[in-house]
Amino acid sequence: ENRGDGRGGAFLPAQGPEQPPRLAGFLEKRSRGAFHHWSTKWVVIADREFRYWNDKRRYDLGQEPKTMLRLAEANCPFRFAAGSEGGIFLQVHVSGQIEARWRVSPKPSGGGTSDGSDAAVAAAGGGGVSAASGSDEWLQVILLNCIPREPRS
Repeated sequence: ENRGDGRGGAFLPAQGPEQPPRLAGFLEKRSRGAFHHWSTKWVVIADREFRYWNDKRRYDLGQEPKTMLRLAEANCPFRFAAGSEGGIFLQVHVSGQIEARWRVSPKPSGGGTSDGSDAAVAAAGGGGVSAASGSDEWLQVILLNCIPREPRS
């Protein structure tokens, strides 16, 4: 079940045998460039897409995500990999340049509910919630969402 403290994320059940697992929760992102600070994002991994909003309130209001990556498409410009630092995973451009570092947020921020409630998780895909505690779980769900659908025969 969800920890209820807003940290990490919550596994969401797959929506059928061909659907990869889903995950939603707060992560912190540190982009490359002049500003090297960590900023909290509300992230949803579902339906072979990586989507995030600057705050959960925007997600709750149904606004478009700030970024959406179609993970299983061949032309997706990014890949994800484990970082050399514990608790970090990397967003890497296909050119090989590290675009961003991601980690599980120690606490939520940026609007919306901050309690990690099941309602927020349910909005991302349904009940049956169980805890996801760290970057390894996030990376595993991301990588499973990178696998294209099997062609129907």
